Amino acid sequence: TVIVDCSAAIKYCLLSKLDWVARFGGDEFVVCLNGAAREKVIEVAKNICKKIADMRIEENDSVRFSASVGISVTHGNMTAAELLALADARMYKAKKIGKNCIVADGPGLEKPLQ
Repeated sequence: TVIVDCSAAIKYCLLSKLDWVARFGGDEFVVCLNGAAREKVIEVAKNICKKIADMRIEENDSVRFSASVGISVTHGNMTAAELLALADARMYKAKKIGKNCIVADGPGLEKPLQ
């Protein structure tokens, strides 16, 4: 299925065995990059967008896929719920902006990254 293929595409982009991807509902996924620097996280997000955009369905090659990515990097004593809420808000912002868009939090990363 498309969801399984998306999951595999995302997993392919992970950096280490400590990183993981999980379906978060519907067509949403959570990716955890343990200990990765912000620059590496953005690089992985770009790779994920490309990998998903390159996906094809055998039965209909005209179908195209895209990803909207919201990035949140932990700061201090953030809870998992706070981290997910930040990433979720940025993912919805990315969806509003357009296909294969990445929105990150943090100093200098408040604008969409294409």
